[in-house]
Amino acid sequence: MLLVACSTQSVPPTPTPPQLTAPPETTWLEGEAAGVEFGMWKPPGWDADTRGGLVLAEQTTETSAAAGSAIRGAVVNFFCPNLDIFARHAEAPNRAMDIMSQAIALPHVRSVAMGISEPVAFDWHGHDAAYYLLSGNGGIRTLVIGVYLPKRDALLAANISMPAHEVERVRAMLPQLFAGFVIDGVELGGEALDSLPQPLVFPTGPDDLSEPSVRTGG
Repeated sequence: MLLVACSTQSVPPTPTPPQLTAPPETTWLEGEAAGVEFGMWKPPGWDADTRGGLVLAEQTTETSAAAGSAIRGAVVNFFCPNLDIFARHAEAPNRAMDIMSQAIALPHVRSVAMGISEPVAFDWHGHDAAYYLLSGNGGIRTLVIGVYLPKRDALLAANISMPAHEVERVRAMLPQLFAGFVIDGVELGGEALDSLPQPLVFPTGPDDLSEPSVRTGG
């Protein structure tokens, strides 16, 4: 993970999957992270693991003596970071961006990054959301998206990792991948992800590491 797990909050009633027309061979998946419940359609041919949250893998990781372990296709991992470690800034216009601007300065995030972009805010169906781009070792690129849930004071985050040569293809499929996406019974869908740049331009070297910022409570 590129952030850390968050504490459990009160759990609302179990969400009901949206009434959508699913493509053939899709399966509705439900996951839970620190009390936040969410659901989405599993695309045909993808693998899924709902133990401890939700991990979706377009193709399983390939392990060989020659290549070691390497990601093939896209891997999507949902989780909640522990917001207790982040300062709260009352003046921040977008809480998700406020959190993620602090997250990119965490030592365990920077230790796995060859480059990290500054977070960019966007609106996800009325929710504060933000994303940043991380270039890791071995040619792996990770798009980190977070959506803030004010009633819980929680951030549901998704790491979407892929090999560098898959970035354009994976970016193009994001709106469809998140079609019908639900958090705590509220459908967010994938349309808002059309606002992300195409192509995504990932940082590629140490000169692209954002300087850590010192944040204080406000």
